[in-house]
Amino acid sequence: MSITTDMSIPVTRGELREDLQQLRMETATKAELQQAIEPLATKRDLEFWGGALLARIESGERKLNDRIERLEQRFQNDLKGLEQRVGERFIRLEERSARLEERLVSLEGRFVGLEERFTGLERRFMGLEERLGNQLARHAKAIHESVASLIAGVTISTRGGPDA
Repeated sequence: MSITTDMSIPVTRGELREDLQQLRMETATKAELQQAIEPLATKRDLEFWGGALLARIESGERKLNDRIERLEQRFQNDLKGLEQRVGERFIRLEERSARLEERLVSLEGRFVGLEERFTGLERRFMGLEERLGNQLARHAKAIHESVASLIAGVTISTRGGPDA
C-alpha cells in the first residue's frame, strides 16, 4: 500500500481494494466499539452516581452541622454553669470577707479597750509604786532610826555610859 496525498496519480482497482482492506483492519467494527465502551459509565450512570454522591455529601454536612450545634449548646451550658459557680464563690468570698472585716473591727475595739485598761493599770501601778515607795522610805527611815537608837544604846552600855 502506498500512501500519497497526490490525487493526480491514477490507482488501480487492486490498489484501492488493498487500501480499503488496510483501512478496514485499522478501524474497529461497531461491535468492537460497543465491546470497548461497555465497561465505561454512561451519562445516565454518571448523573445517578453524582446525585448519590451529592446526597451523601449533603447528609454528612447536615450531620456535621447538627453535631456542631449540639457541641455549641453544650459549651454554652458548661460556660453558664461555670459562670454560675464562679459567681456563687465570689458571693461567698464577699460574705466571708465581710465577716472577717466585722471580726477585725471587733478585735480592734477589744484592743482599744485593752489598751485603755492597760493605760489605767499602768497609772494605778505608778501611783501604787509611788505610795509604796513613800511608805517604804518612811518604814526604812523608822527602821534606821530604831536600829540607830538600839546601836546607840548598846554602844553606851558597853563603854560604861550613864547607866553603867
